Amino acid sequence: MPDKNEMLEFLEECLRREEEIIPLYSKHVKSSLFLSGFNSEDRAKAGSILDKLRADSMRHRKIFSGLIKKVKESGTDVY
Repeated sequence: MPDKNEMLEFLEECLRREEEIIPLYSKHVKSSLFLSGFNSEDRAKAGSILDKLRADSMRHRKIFSGLIKKVKESGTDVY
C-alpha cells in the first residue's frame, strides 16, 4: 500500500503527463495530419478525435488536481 508521499508523487506525475505530454503529442499528430496524404474528411475526423482528447485531458487535470489537494489535506497516511 502506498503511503501519502508515494500517492502524491504518483498523482503529481499523472498531472504532469496530462499537462505536458498529451498537448505535445496532440500538436505533433495534428501537424502530421496537415502534411499527410489524408483527404479533408479524414483529417477532419482525426482533428475531432484530437479535440476530444484535449477536452478529456483538461477534465483529467481537474480530477488529478482535486485528488492532490484532497490527499495533501488528508490525515490518512496509507492509501
